[in-house]
Amino acid sequence: MHKAVLFAILLFSAAGARGQEALPVAVGSAASTAPGEADAVHVLSGDDLAFRPPLGELVRALHGSGLSSASTSVLVAHDESGKVVALKLDRTTGSKLLDAAVLGWAAKLRLKPGPAGIGSLPITFELR
Repeated sequence: MHKAVLFAILLFSAAGARGQEALPVAVGSAASTAPGEADAVHVLSGDDLAFRPPLGELVRALHGSGLSSASTSVLVAHDESGKVVALKLDRTTGSKLLDAAVLGWAAKLRLKPGPAGIGSLPITFELR
């Protein structure tokens, strides 16, 4: 039997994430461009994305994790050009394999140019 995978990638600010300190997982730029303590998490929408990577690696990781459903949240710091400069897994899925795939996928996101900042990216996985 073939199972379909449903992904709900919701883009909004996590109210509990406000006031987060610097994000420890550097992606591209030097640490000096990483956000500081004063940066507030801002609301993201689909209109903010210039590029969303393919979901294939997330599908493989979900199957490999043995989980039938999971949810997580990633804090994404970006510069003025929309490049992701740092990431932090705000909530684990319970699977190291899936968590690593989520961070790898999120590192490839590209936001539209605008003010640098931090956005929250909640992600929900469900096998059907």
